[in-house]
Amino acid sequence: MTGGNGGAPASWEVFLRARRGLAHQHVGSVRAADQQLALATARDLFARRGEPQSLWVVRSDQVHAVSPQEKDPYFAGAAAKPYRYPGHYAPLGGPESSEPSGPAASADPPGPADSPGPAEPSESAEGAGRDR
Repeated sequence: MTGGNGGAPASWEVFLRARRGLAHQHVGSVRAADQQLALATARDLFARRGEPQSLWVVRSDQVHAVSPQEKDPYFAGAAAKPYRYPGHYAPLGGPESSEPSGPAASADPPGPADSPGPAEPSESAEGAGRDR
């Protein structure tokens, strides 16, 4: 497998996934005659440190991308779909949101001066107790 330019080795794009749960990332390119040699070269160049989870090589002429001129047909219309953006949704409340809402909730709760507290004996009851 050689490139189309007179027997020169093909260019291969290298993608590496460092750990489980992470996405593959493009880490570079290698030139090789076939996929086995491309994998071996990519392993030697890009997977020397650490223990990567996986390594992919893809021929450069097989990678298809969207050019800046073609961007609109692929990505247009997202502005007409506000649910794709976090600002569209109301924020979730914290502990404050568990309080009731409405006009009664805006009134201040009774404080110590407003509460009736323990009943104090009246003057007549005190005077009656001393006379005995």
